[in-house]
Amino acid sequence: MSRRITIGFFVNEIDGDFQTLFWTSIRRAAEKLDINLITFEGRILFNTDNVAAQHNIVYKLADASRLDGLIIATGTIINKVTHDYFNSFIEHYKNIPMVSISEHIPGVPSIIIDNKQGMKSLVNHLVITHKFRRIGFLKGPSNNEEANERFSAYIDVLEENNIPLDEEIIFEGNFQPETGWSASDLILKNQIKIDALVCANDEMAIGAIKYFKSLNLNFKDFFMICGFDNTNNSAIITPSLTTVSQPMDMISEKALLMVLAKINKQEVANIIKLPTVLVVRESCGCESHINKDASVSDFYLRAITNFKVHENLQTFSLDTLYDLITNALQTLNIKSCFIVKYLNGPIEVDSDIPEYSELLYAFYNNSGKKFTDINFKTKLLIPDNYIPENKRFISLIKPLFFNTEQYGFVCFEVDNDDVINFELLRGQISNTLKGALMLLERDQLSEQLREQERMTSLSQLIVSIAHNIKSHIMTIAGTTIALDSLTDEYKKSITDNTVTIDDHYEIAKEMSSWLDKINTNLHLMTNILDQINDQFVKLTTKNTICFSINDLVAGIKNHIRNSEFLDNHIINIDVTANTSIQIKGEIINLLQVIDNILINSVYANLENTADKIDLKIEKLKNFILISIKDYGTGIPESMRSSIFRKMVTTRVKNGTGLGLMLSYSTIKGRFGGDLYFETENLKGTTFYIKLSI
Repeated sequence: MSRRITIGFFVNEIDGDFQTLFWTSIRRAAEKLDINLITFEGRILFNTDNVAAQHNIVYKLADASRLDGLIIATGTIINKVTHDYFNSFIEHYKNIPMVSISEHIPGVPSIIIDNKQGMKSLVNHLVITHKFRRIGFLKGPSNNEEANERFSAYIDVLEENNIPLDEEIIFEGNFQPETGWSASDLILKNQIKIDALVCANDEMAIGAIKYFKSLNLNFKDFFMICGFDNTNNSAIITPSLTTVSQPMDMISEKALLMVLAKINKQEVANIIKLPTVLVVRESCGCESHINKDASVSDFYLRAITNFKVHENLQTFSLDTLYDLITNALQTLNIKSCFIVKYLNGPIEVDSDIPEYSELLYAFYNNSGKKFTDINFKTKLLIPDNYIPENKRFISLIKPLFFNTEQYGFVCFEVDNDDVINFELLRGQISNTLKGALMLLERDQLSEQLREQERMTSLSQLIVSIAHNIKSHIMTIAGTTIALDSLTDEYKKSITDNTVTIDDHYEIAKEMSSWLDKINTNLHLMTNILDQINDQFVKLTTKNTICFSINDLVAGIKNHIRNSEFLDNHIINIDVTANTSIQIKGEIINLLQVIDNILINSVYANLENTADKIDLKIEKLKNFILISIKDYGTGIPESMRSSIFRKMVTTRVKNGTGLGLMLSYSTIKGRFGGDLYFETENLKGTTFYIKLSI
C-alpha cells in the first residue's frame, strides 16, 4: 500500500460562520479523495485587535517533515497585511507544494472566485427588480482582493444604470459583524436615507440585522440589507438574507486536486476562476423560495448537548486534567487527542518554535494515557507511532497559551462538523497548564526559600560549632602553655637541692590537673563531632516523600520503646488530627527532630523532679501543629534568643545544644515549616513544630 498523502490547511478561526463552512467543505473533499488533512487554525495575520498573534503561532508548526502539500485560505487571513508582508510570510513554506484560495499569490497556483459577477448580479437585482436608486455599500478590508472586487462590481452597476456614486453612503468595514452593527447605527443616527445596504460579506450583513433586532425594529422599515458568501447563518437568520453563493465544495476539491498535481510534478494552471450565484431570499424585499432547513449545515446540531466543557474540566492539576479530559473526549466522541508541550517552555509568541517538544498526554483507541519522557521533533506534530498507516485522518491543530506565554499545542482528530467544543477544550487545557505550571513554580520557589533557610541555619550552625570547638582549642592551648611552664620549672628543680620530695609530688599533681583539663576538652570536642555525625546522618536520611499522621505516631511510639532513656519517662501522646492526613517530607527527619526535643524535655524534667511529657498532634486550619511540653524549670532568659542559632544548653555535662540547631534547620529547610517555643520559669517549656499539610 502506498503512503497516504498529507495536506496542511491554513484558515482563520473555524468557529466563524464563513470559515466553518469553508473548513467543513475541505474536510469532506479530503475524505472523498482519501487524503490526510491537518488544519492549522490561526487568526487573521497581524491582527492587533485581540489575541490573534497568540493563535497565529500555530502557522509556524507547518513543515515539510509532516506535510506533502499546503493549502492556504488566503482570503480569510490576509485582511490586515499588505501583499508584500504576506509574500514574506509564505516564503517560510516555499519547499512545500502550495495552493492559494481566494487571493492570487504570484508563483503560487490560485483559485479565484468570480466575486465581480456575483456582486453585479446582486446589485442589478436591487436596481432592476426593486427599482432602488440609493444603494449604500459596506466595504471589506482594503487589503483584501475579494473585498475590492466586490466594491468595484458595485461601482460598475451604478455606472451602467446611470446612478451617481454618493460617497456619503459608502462605509468602511472589515468583514466582522461589529462593523455591520456600527454602520447601521451611523445611518440611523445621522438620518442617512438609503433604499438598501449591500455588505461585502454575510457576517457584516448579519451584524447590521442584529443591530435593528437589538432595538426591536424591523430593518425593512428603514432599508433592505444584503450580503455575500451564502454562509449558514444567512439562511437561518430571520428574515433570511439575500446573498451570493460561492461553490465551496467545488473550491475545496479543486484546491486539493491542484496541490496533488503539484506534488506529482504535473502542470497546474496559474489561476482558476470559479463562478458565483445570486441567492434571493427575504432581506431584499423578495419572498424566499428556498427551504431554510435544507440549507443549514449540520455543524450547528451538536451531538452532545448537555456536556459543558468549562464545567467538566475545572482543575489546576495535570493528573486530574488527564482523567477529566479522557472522560470528556469519550463523551464527545472525539477519536484522538494529543497534548504537546514545548521543551524548555513556555516561549514568547515572537520566538522560534523549539526544535523538540514532549508528549504529555495521548487519547487514542478510546483511552487516555499520560507521559513523562516522550520527546520528539516539534514539527512532526505528534510522534510517528501515533500516525495511522491503514486509515485516513483529519486533524486540527490549536495552540496552547495563556496571555503571552506559549506552552505548546493540542492536536484533535476530527471526523464530524461539530467544531464548537474544540476551542472550549483548547482554552480549558491552556488554563490548566498555566495553573499547574504556576503551582510548580510556587513549589520550586518554596523549595528555594526552604533551601535558603536551611543554608542560613547551617551557616549559623557552622559558626556556632566553630566557636565551641575554638573555645576548647583555646583552653587546650592555654593548658599546654601552663604545662610548658611547669616542665621548665621541673627541669630546674632536678638540680635544686632545696626542692623536696613533697615539692615534686606537688608539681606532678599540678601537671596531672592540667592534663585532665586537656582530656576533658578533647572529650567535649569528640562528643560534638560525634553528635554532628549522628545528627547529620539521621537528619539527611531519605525514606519517603510523604507520610501520614498515623505513620508519624507509630514512629514516635517505636522510638520511645527502643530508647531506655525515654521509655522510663511518662510521655502522654494526644492525637486530635485525622490520622490519614498526609505530610510532605522525610518521616525519619521529623522523628529525629521529635526525638531531640523529647530527650531535652526529659533532662529538663530531671532538673525539676518532674516525670511526664505531653505530646499533642492537632490540625489547625491548613497545617499540623505538634507540641511537646515538659514540666522542668524553663529555659533561662539569657539563652532564649540564641537557642536555635548557637550551641547553648542547660545540660552542662550531657548536651551541646547542637540538636536544637539542627532540628530548627531541618524543620525550616526540609519541611518548609516552623519550630518555636514558649517557656516559663519553674513551669516548663513547650516546643511547637508547625507543618503544612
